[in-house]
Amino acid sequence: PAALTAGAGSPERPQIALAVRSVVSESLRIEPARVLLIEEDAVAVQFGTRILVQAFKDRLVLETSRSLADALERLHGSCPDVIVLSFDLTDSDPYKLAARIRERFPHVPFIGLSYAADERQIVRAMQIGVNDYVTHAEAPVLLPAIVKAAVDKARTDIQRDQLHTDLMGIMSHDLRNPLSTVLSSAE
Repeated sequence: PAALTAGAGSPERPQIALAVRSVVSESLRIEPARVLLIEEDAVAVQFGTRILVQAFKDRLVLETSRSLADALERLHGSCPDVIVLSFDLTDSDPYKLAARIRERFPHVPFIGLSYAADERQIVRAMQIGVNDYVTHAEAPVLLPAIVKAAVDKARTDIQRDQLHTDLMGIMSHDLRNPLSTVLSSAE
């Protein structure tokens, strides 16, 4: 029993509690969602912009790209929370674009967007790493919810990874310095 309670007052325990509180407070801080919409159809860009802005209000930073070259340039300097990619692009192969972006940003959620609900197209998109898929007809209802869920999951994953890194650092410190833990527990 004494051994079980001795570690409770050690200096490492407050560090663990601080790391957990830090992650929790980060998750409570609301930052605008960063979304990149890659769509060449001007009407679809306006429509997608309108439904996302209405859903997110002022909690959205939306960038739009109407070509492969522009999309790659926009991705050169920053990493969005979510990428919404039209699979109806005519200036390039959207599957190759998706594969290139997925290779560079393996953890960024990808949402496919298309006018058609072709099962083969959806399966092929999923095989190259698209996380979700929605047609233009479903977009007014589904796209905002899918984007919100993708942003929440991506941010939760980042916070989980950060917490894991912090806890592993604390624990490796504890394992490297067993004598200091024993001495602090004896006090």
